[in-house]
Amino acid sequence: MNSLHILFVVVIAAAAVSGYPEPPQSKEATIKILRNTQEVVKKLCAEQTNVKAEDVERLKEGDFEGHVNSTMCYINCYISGLGVMKDGVFLIKEMTEAVMNIMPPELAQRAISAMEMCKEPMGNDNCEKAFELSKCFKTTDAEIAKKLFYPSKDGE
Repeated sequence: MNSLHILFVVVIAAAAVSGYPEPPQSKEATIKILRNTQEVVKKLCAEQTNVKAEDVERLKEGDFEGHVNSTMCYINCYISGLGVMKDGVFLIKEMTEAVMNIMPPELAQRAISAMEMCKEPMGNDNCEKAFELSKCFKTTDAEIAKKLFYPSKDGE
């Protein structure tokens, strides 16, 4: 995961320097960079874990039943690559700061509430913990989970 985390930082830095007319400090530019980074990380993680596209779609729809290890490891790769988890530990402080900067206050508060409920995901390994974190968010507040973990390119 270290190389993926490094890639994440490089992608953000490159995008901030080259592709956006707005300064990286603006909320709109930050969200645009985040969405583009999410797409890159999704693709890299899908290749790395050999996850099936239909399994990812099932997760988006809230179906957490019968998933195989590749799906769980895809989630671990994805959310670790976005800086949400590190070595199976949910980075709640960093995530709180991020949502406070990119979400409207009412949604940020909902996200923080969901984070508090999901702050200690259980599992035998990092992949299971990431899967359980994702599941907890989806069952606690599906709209917030979608905005944080499964957004469309237009932010919906």
